[in-house]
Formats: sequence, C-alpha cells, structure tokens
Amino acid sequence: MATEIEAKFKIDNLDTFAKRLRELGAQPRPTVLQRDTFLDRPDGFLLNKDAGLRIRQTDNQTILCTKGPRQPGPYKKRTEIELPAPSFDQALEMFQILGYSPCLCLEKKRTEYTLNDCLICLDQVALLGSFIEIEGPDEPAIKAIIDRLSLTSIPTITDSYAAMVAQYLKGKTPPLEALFPKS
Repeated sequence: MATEIEAKFKIDNLDTFAKRLRELGAQPRPTVLQRDTFLDRPDGFLLNKDAGLRIRQTDNQTILCTKGPRQPGPYKKRTEIELPAPSFDQALEMFQILGYSPCLCLEKKRTEYTLNDCLICLDQVALLGSFIEIEGPDEPAIKAIIDRLSLTSIPTITDSYAAMVAQYLKGKTPPLEALFPKS
C-alpha cells in the first residue's frame, strides 16, 4: 500500500503561488476540473474508522480511491490506494451493490506542478476557496517545498476537503444540486 503524505494551506491568491512555482522551475500541467463523490454506508462505517472511499471524475478519467485512518505526524499522512475505473456509473453501481452510497460531492479546479519529487496542487474548491497542497515522498521533502514557497507562517490544515465541506454545510440546507451536481 502507498502512503500519502501531504501538507495543505488555505491561501488568498493562487496566482501568487503559480508565479512563484514557475520562478522555481516547476512546470504546470493543464488545469482540470475534478468532481469527487464520497461514499459510505448508512451507518457511517468509513467515517467512524477515519477512512474514506471516493470516486473522482475528470474530463477523461474516473479514479477509485480508498484512504485509511490518519497517522500521527505534522502533516496529513494515511494509506491510499488509487485505481482506474471504466466509468463513474459502473463504479457507483458496484459500490451501491456493496451497500455504499454517495454522501457528499465536491468540485475543484486543480493545477498540478512537480518540484523536487513533490506534487504541488493549486486548488480552487467550491464553497471553501483557494488552497495549496504539497504531497511528497517524506516529511523533509515537503518541508523543503514549504520553506521555498514561504508558507512557514501559514497554519497547516490536516482536514480533508470533504471534512471541510461537510463542516461548512453543517446546519445549512443547501440545494441538493450543491451536494450532488449532475454529471
């Protein structure tokens, strides 16, 4: 199993960091729209285990992902398995047969950069705003990118986007299409 290690920061301006990343020699990949549909059983089985199950859609692919419980450390760290799926509908049907159903959907625009063995994502997340995520092979590699981007004075966020959207929506009654936009 792979281990995902990442640091996440709420930022005001994606353009500032895009410019800084290019100055450091990082090249952007094309910006993509990602729609993440999170699934769980009605009894909250995965939520209660601090685990997750997601179907991610982009323009040209569908990816299944499962994440294990968070591990201790200064950054978000957890096991992660990702697999391609033939289609969103087939993946959803498979999980529904197993008793899982959609519990939250979120959209984000993401531009990815690579620098020194790290993946840096500039994200614009619906309902939440702008973020930068730094994913790397280990904590020292991530810390080096944090230093190079002058992010040391900004608090690290260990919550997932799904947890932050769920918290944002708590006590609110959004229109259903805000939670489950049409494909």
